[in-house]
Amino acid sequence: KQKTAYEIYQCDWSSDVCSSDLEIKKRLAVESYIGYVAIKNNLPLAYGGAWITGTHARIGINIFPWFRGGESARTMAQLMHVYHTHTGVKTFSVEPYQIGKGNSDGIKSGAFWFYYRLGFRCMQNDLQLLAESEWKKINADKKYRSSASTLIQLSNANLVFHIGNDEPQIISSKEISEAIQKAVAKKFVGNYAKAKAEGKLRLKKHFGEPLTNLNPDEKFWIDGFAILIACMPDMNVLKSADKKKLIQLLFSKAAVDESEFVKQWQRNKEWQETLNNLI
Repeated sequence: KQKTAYEIYQCDWSSDVCSSDLEIKKRLAVESYIGYVAIKNNLPLAYGGAWITGTHARIGINIFPWFRGGESARTMAQLMHVYHTHTGVKTFSVEPYQIGKGNSDGIKSGAFWFYYRLGFRCMQNDLQLLAESEWKKINADKKYRSSASTLIQLSNANLVFHIGNDEPQIISSKEISEAIQKAVAKKFVGNYAKAKAEGKLRLKKHFGEPLTNLNPDEKFWIDGFAILIACMPDMNVLKSADKKKLIQLLFSKAAVDESEFVKQWQRNKEWQETLNNLI
């Protein structure tokens, strides 16, 4: 039987959110996917998930037809509260497809304004100025509707909601993947097998004893992180305490509850700096 974590969070208005992780060996390396089903009065209300990297999550929601309308915004707000409270996510982003890019249903439904009303904003300045102009027109005239061409234009960039007064820390798995590809090409002439072997040697050299007597899941993910470790700067500069935190982070990917990996990531400043330098 595969080990997977399930949690049920009780929300207001007779609704609950049931979250679930991926099976340990089917997880993503740097992102953590945590899915959910929202339930109201014992009926499924919505489903989707969040792809979490540090304190940032790409989030998606699918509302069942029988609950669309007034319940949608409340449900989205509850979901964000659950992810923020239980995984430490501070920044949520919605990708262009969800608000209409290449998605005619998103344009017809005015999905952009659904997220805008919740507090999501464009990270691209020219689109944010356009959104503000349109929003003024909507508030001035209740009959006003943004044209399809305007909504298509607004769907050309991510929408972001950030909790707190600090700057959003957005790092994408795509950026990390591209950085790894460049590093492998530069250091190992594109030879991934050689990069993986070097990463495993580094791990053995610096961690030795903690890497003995691993369970199958821990061994799987230590091997899975080997290429990334090979692309990192010289680990000799790491202090003993920092090495301990790093191995704890890697092992946490094999935990039954993957939110442990998310929390380890958020606490490990050296790991965050290493990834930023790699990118």
